[in-house]
Amino acid sequence: MIRDLLDANRIKAGEGIPLAIQPCQLDKVVQSTLTDLTRFHGPRFELRNQSGTVQGFWDCAGLTRVIENLAVNAVKYGHTNTSIILRLEQDAQGAELSVHNHGPAIPPEDLKTLFDPYRRTVSAMNGGQKGWGIGLTLVKGITDAHRGTVHVESSLENGTTFRVRLPRDSRS
Repeated sequence: MIRDLLDANRIKAGEGIPLAIQPCQLDKVVQSTLTDLTRFHGPRFELRNQSGTVQGFWDCAGLTRVIENLAVNAVKYGHTNTSIILRLEQDAQGAELSVHNHGPAIPPEDLKTLFDPYRRTVSAMNGGQKGWGIGLTLVKGITDAHRGTVHVESSLENGTTFRVRLPRDSRS
């Protein structure tokens, strides 16, 4: 938690999050993280990986934090009787991880500030969900430090999907 707060403050101050870039097998990182999360949240997670081995130069520990934050948010804000779907895809340029849940849509006005430090949506506060408003800030900060992108799509009909796109090689 202290590390998360320090990193959120670095992001707020305009500093980047330091990374330890090394060869990383993202499919193994995702599977390991989901195994750990299943111990706490039950068998709600479903990994769909049509790409097999997904290798690149990334910070494996940083990407574990990204996966944890997105998956835990999907548990907190999604319907309890539906699966949380994680997809892993790749092409020559890089890899994409998406986390999808069914639940209430994120209001359009909240989408604009969703990744801002210490920002909690009105629906999260009204719904009684606990949090500090730093998880998605960390997701964006870690993704940005990898020179990647993160996007969110949310509607009542289709649920919510966060997409993290990473270049194959995040070394400077």
